[in-house]
Amino acid sequence: MSEGKQWITAEVELPQELLDAHAEGRVVFFVGAGASYAAPSSLPLFEDLAIALGAEAGKPYVKPAAGAGEPLDRFLGGLTHLTPPYAVHERAHATLTPTTSLPNDWHDTIVRLAAAYGHPRIVTTNFDDHLDAAATAAGVTFSDKWIGPALPLGHTVAGLVHLHGSVTRGHEELVLTDKDLGEAYLSEAWATRFLLRLFQENMVVFIGYGLTDPTMRYLTLGLPSGASLYAFERTSRASDPDWGRLGVTTIPFGEDFDN
Repeated sequence: MSEGKQWITAEVELPQELLDAHAEGRVVFFVGAGASYAAPSSLPLFEDLAIALGAEAGKPYVKPAAGAGEPLDRFLGGLTHLTPPYAVHERAHATLTPTTSLPNDWHDTIVRLAAAYGHPRIVTTNFDDHLDAAATAAGVTFSDKWIGPALPLGHTVAGLVHLHGSVTRGHEELVLTDKDLGEAYLSEAWATRFLLRLFQENMVVFIGYGLTDPTMRYLTLGLPSGASLYAFERTSRASDPDWGRLGVTTIPFGEDFDN
């Protein structure tokens, strides 16, 4: 049994209604950058990625001392308007594909947990392919694989969905900037159409997201109220009232994503 599997079985108490829904095939696991942070994946969180790209572009991202700072997606969008324009998508693709990055215990735990009752259903906004590699190593088979904007119907989703693109495809398809997110969730709304039905008819469990992640704003504030949403969160942050504002029930797991 991997350390990740021990963590989920020994230290985390899952709500019974969530376990029941999972047994009925009504749970979708929604995976963010925190899952790919621990070694040997060692990939940056979204803020860390923005900081690295800003430094390379010669326009450092200034983290706010207190309160809200510039949204990370808007900051990345601004880099594309520099003179000369900075290749945000191409450089992000290169940053997220180091040859040394491998699946970690979180990926193993997630795919095993998702497959506990057969037919795993995982949606990720991560660009890396570590969940698929971890599934192969664990003998877990995804019934299908999708990469946005080519998505299944939300209420029938099965397998693995890369909502915001994948490094296995061209860098042009990565959803990174405010313009990218605006197209995906507002003007073209292909992500919104997919998520509306998914959230209406399933329980959703967020893993690897924080309150400051811009994806959480798009996914929770812009979608129907009354959805059954859960999130694994550090114990010290699990009681933050902002989770309640977003309509998310937290599941405390400890203090570090890499434990």
